[in-house]
Amino acid sequence: INAGAAVLAAESWDLFGPEKMILGESGRINLLIADDRESTTTSIIPMTYSNGGSSNTNFVVESVVVFLDLHHYSRGDVEIVLKSPQGTESVLHPGKLPENDQLEITEEDMVDEEDRWKLLTVRNWGESLAGDWTLSITDLKEGHKEDCV
Repeated sequence: INAGAAVLAAESWDLFGPEKMILGESGRINLLIADDRESTTTSIIPMTYSNGGSSNTNFVVESVVVFLDLHHYSRGDVEIVLKSPQGTESVLHPGKLPENDQLEITEEDMVDEEDRWKLLTVRNWGESLAGDWTLSITDLKEGHKEDCV
């Protein structure tokens, strides 16, 4: 390895600015997830980035984190897929997993932040943020939690 050449090359790199976090929020939706693998529930969040009042479609994505409050009798049966505006699909949760944990519901019928699903993908590295992001949820196994492992 030529360390001198590496340092020389690094001096001419165009650096990214400071890291920024952009938040898109759907709010409470309460969509029903059908107990049928042929039926998919979707939520769409349009995303834009505004820098000082002007819209900037050149914001580059490094990673995407999805926080999801999901009430389902067997979360191991649920497949969750995120689709970017450019069409890249990321399987955030593959379903067909031998787990049947359920989230605890508080008195206000909201999920505690600690119980919220946090799903991450880096498949969108280098893509533009701007456009509609689609989250799709499909129940891959019919039945109740007693039928799960």
